[in-house]
Amino acid sequence: MKKCCRAKYIHILLQNETKFNLPLIRNINTNCEIFNKDDHVFVTGGKKVYEAAKEFSNVIYDENGKNLINKYAPQGDWIIIHGHLPVIEGIRIKNIYLKKIILRFWGGSIGYKYKKGSPFKNVVKKVLNKLYIGNVSHFAGFGIANKVDKVTIRKTLPDMPLFEIPYGMGKREEILELVKDEKPCDGINVLVGHNAWDHDNHIEILKKLAKYGDEIKIYVPLSYGNENYRMKVEKYIENNNPGNITIVKEFMPYDEYVKFLNKMDIAIFDGDRSYALGNIAVLLLLKKELFVNRNGVIKEAFDEDSIPHKCVDEIDDMELNDFIKDIEYPESMGESMLPYDRERAVRAWKTLFKKFN
Repeated sequence: MKKCCRAKYIHILLQNETKFNLPLIRNINTNCEIFNKDDHVFVTGGKKVYEAAKEFSNVIYDENGKNLINKYAPQGDWIIIHGHLPVIEGIRIKNIYLKKIILRFWGGSIGYKYKKGSPFKNVVKKVLNKLYIGNVSHFAGFGIANKVDKVTIRKTLPDMPLFEIPYGMGKREEILELVKDEKPCDGINVLVGHNAWDHDNHIEILKKLAKYGDEIKIYVPLSYGNENYRMKVEKYIENNNPGNITIVKEFMPYDEYVKFLNKMDIAIFDGDRSYALGNIAVLLLLKKELFVNRNGVIKEAFDEDSIPHKCVDEIDDMELNDFIKDIEYPESMGESMLPYDRERAVRAWKTLFKKFN
């Protein structure tokens, strides 16, 4: 295990995944015109992340993988946390480190969500949430992906300084280059959700779509997420598949996944929180038809920036022609939800470093 030395920016990578962490590490280590790689150290407790990035000398693997924030905070001028910060872990952060932490928000909600029918658990959650929010409210700032994160954060922390922190440099240019020679598919392809978590409400959506029969082809990505939930969805599809539903089990490389999304005509995301933002950004850039939850923060962000969309609950009253009718996107759509182009990504990082130098 490499030892961590003092650094201007210590990045704590909380999730053992490479989809976001690896591009982050590579960009900072290879874009010398923007980043001084000697200023940055990455700490991970994830073996998969370390194995994928160990070629870089500034990546530290902590085998214990616990209490990383308190352990490494003394060695950094600024601590940038990447990934979902669990409530208990947020509560455990020592007060002396709070004001030098930037949390790159990964969607969801700030603190535990309350559930109907669980009064005792909700009381406990309320106490823990108060402690958690009390801590994170002292952070130096939150990093966001796009407008949806901004909408989510301001509901709980309206005065929190927000900074765009992109993981890719020039994603927009890359996406358009990847699909420029792709030919359109026959028929109507519908994407339901993006992973095996219950916020995508797969079974409920599939029931809504059943009335269209084999007039549409449905694709259900279940390549990662909750194993028990995945099995539940798979069992439903096995028992209720007229032959037009395909489960996508393999985790695709980014280039392949972009091409997969390009083959979709319609995408349905029924979560009410900030999630699937990378998928949504690509689909908007490619001008695909999007259905979102009427009561969710994604719709709220869409409404604020006048981004056309449809709502999931409308499907109940839609004939096939209405369901597949194209959305007319404006020629010049705002930046708030689209993938970063290189100029915007560079500007975002420079703004962050100017503030926290």
